[in-house]
Amino acid sequence: MPCKAVILAAGSGSRLAPLTPSIPKELLPVGGLPAIHHVVYEMAEMGIRDVLIVLAKGKEAIRDYFARQPVPKGAMAERLEGRRRALLSRVRVSFVYQRERLGTGDAVLTAKDFAEGEDLVVAYPDDLILFDGDREAVAPRDILSETGASMVLTRVVPRCEAEHYGIIFSEQEGDALRVRCIEEKPKEYPFEEALALVGRMRLTPECVAEISRHPLTDGAGITYALNEMAARGKLYAAVARSAVYDVGTHEGYLRTVAAICGSEKNEV
Repeated sequence: MPCKAVILAAGSGSRLAPLTPSIPKELLPVGGLPAIHHVVYEMAEMGIRDVLIVLAKGKEAIRDYFARQPVPKGAMAERLEGRRRALLSRVRVSFVYQRERLGTGDAVLTAKDFAEGEDLVVAYPDDLILFDGDREAVAPRDILSETGASMVLTRVVPRCEAEHYGIIFSEQEGDALRVRCIEEKPKEYPFEEALALVGRMRLTPECVAEISRHPLTDGAGITYALNEMAARGKLYAAVARSAVYDVGTHEGYLRTVAAICGSEKNEV
């Protein structure tokens, strides 16, 4: 199912202070390439050809990475630059600025015209999805399945970690997993394992329109709109089948670098 993708890169990166805002968190290196490079590569592996990156003032370096033509020095630099150029031959990357930090909902709405009435894949660059031992991208293609509804990606976490994530409550519907509701960071969770939201989802035009009917404030997110879709029976979930790393914190970033640098099989 061909569609377009938007990557939300306008955040302040406060969890990675004091590195940010001097360096956009999306440009921190993972395996020799900026973290956001891996996300764009993932979109390409899903068959997406048009990617919009939402920026904020002061994060022009992200645009420069995709737009400029550097002159690399040294074998390693030349090899990595070759990967950058190869990626840009597969996708068209464009940019838009979020004028005010009014949260995820407002950032998604900046891509409404870009989507041109089609479903929109939304990616949060804090989450990186690694690759399998055969160097084939384990991209979350399941969120592109033809359900006619919005789809979110999830991963399994232990009960003790549920309070750190948006958690879905769901029920099996044939071969699909229909979302009943999403609860943000529940203090108590009744089961041994939970399904936590991953920063990948496919939103229908109906869901994007619903976002504009709810508060657009920093921290509000889009949970209101997703829960409304769930109430209408129009929100489903897929479970990630590969490792998901949070590079938005110091601890998560270090774990990601260790995982990639510690295995020659993880290569973009």
